[in-house]
Amino acid sequence: MTFGDSIKTCLTNYATFSGRASRSEYWWFQLFVFLVVCAVGVMLEYLAGIAQLLLFLPGLAVGCRRLHDTGRSGWWLLLLLIPVIGWIILFIFFVESSKVEGDRYGPGGQSGPSTPREPMRSEEGRNTRPRSIGITRER
Repeated sequence: MTFGDSIKTCLTNYATFSGRASRSEYWWFQLFVFLVVCAVGVMLEYLAGIAQLLLFLPGLAVGCRRLHDTGRSGWWLLLLLIPVIGWIILFIFFVESSKVEGDRYGPGGQSGPSTPREPMRSEEGRNTRPRSIGITRER
């Protein structure tokens, strides 16, 4: 998901606490919130607080959907109320890969390539993928 798609999705679903949010959707939106608050705060300090209030609900919603994507309940967001330790635990949850299998939160996300990479083959059918660089033994 791109930066623009993430912002559009999160602001469109600003109060949708069901479903899933990919890792990229969550982090792109967090970057957007950070940039908006910093830019507005440079202009007028009190407007930064208003911007944070306006983006608070969409931030909670995307956080809840991100936790769903890792297979956890959105209630884990209450860890935000525990200083430092709760924040570290949530950070770890937010950077985890998506659960590929579906569950009660909807169809699974995609945590990596959908199919394993096929080896490159020449026209004769030989494997042409370069060998890994390292120490090789002479035979």
